[in-house]
Amino acid sequence: MTERGESVTKLLISVAVALLVAGPASAQFKMADLGTLPGDADSAARHINNRGMIDLGTLDEISSSNQPTAINDRGQVVGVSVNALSQARGFLWTADTGMIDLGTLGGPISRLGTIPQGMNNRGEVVGQSNGRAFLWTAQTGMIDLGILGQIGPTSFSEASAINDRGHVVGRSSIAPLGGPVHTFLWTAETGMIDLGTLGGLTSSANALRPINNRGEVTGFSTTASSAHAFIWTDQNGMIDLGALGADGSSHAGGINELGQVVGASSFRIDGSPITHATLWTR
Repeated sequence: MTERGESVTKLLISVAVALLVAGPASAQFKMADLGTLPGDADSAARHINNRGMIDLGTLDEISSSNQPTAINDRGQVVGVSVNALSQARGFLWTADTGMIDLGTLGGPISRLGTIPQGMNNRGEVVGQSNGRAFLWTAQTGMIDLGILGQIGPTSFSEASAINDRGHVVGRSSIAPLGGPVHTFLWTAETGMIDLGTLGGLTSSANALRPINNRGEVTGFSTTASSAHAFIWTDQNGMIDLGALGADGSSHAGGINELGQVVGASSFRIDGSPITHATLWTR
């Protein structure tokens, strides 16, 4: 954080229009400096839609910093506002309502706080509040999505993404005293279900876009000897996407509506570690 860190940090959403132009594979991209908001020295862009740069303000006068975490195609923004007590509160910003506090899963704000992680184009928000995965909608407010396995002193769950059908993915501990963590899929019809692993102890759907609107999920899972990217479908369960190299590892970064997965795979060439961007297609 800069020397301005103790002052209120204005939210910056830097977005641009992406133009698809027919041309050769060597076509060049132009780099543009998006600048900063008035009075601020730094800025960074994390998400993109079809709008421009705007100041979203703060939740209240005691908020010391704000960080957007997601933006949808309607220009709605979710993020985290941290106050002087280091308590994190989730917010939703729209052009009609401004910034609103999403609240918590019962009780006061704890040190863990409320951290939104994803939002769909219907304005439904997911994340974690006080160590539990939540779904927030304008109709229901914040609801607890539950946890895999028995609840204990160190058990937790957190939601990372939601598709436009309202299907939620995330991760959850499966034992009351911590230990293994598994990917979950939550729907209104099934509740929270365990997607399992590829033979190891842990799996996680922590990709930037880990679920598409067909309900296919991607992420990574430990195996008996490594960690591999996976795709999960309702028909086939969890499928190992493999890795480059005989003893390589891999993880998924996102999945599109065609079921194509992108990510990275690490392997060795002459003993030296190498990581390559990877595309998996059917």
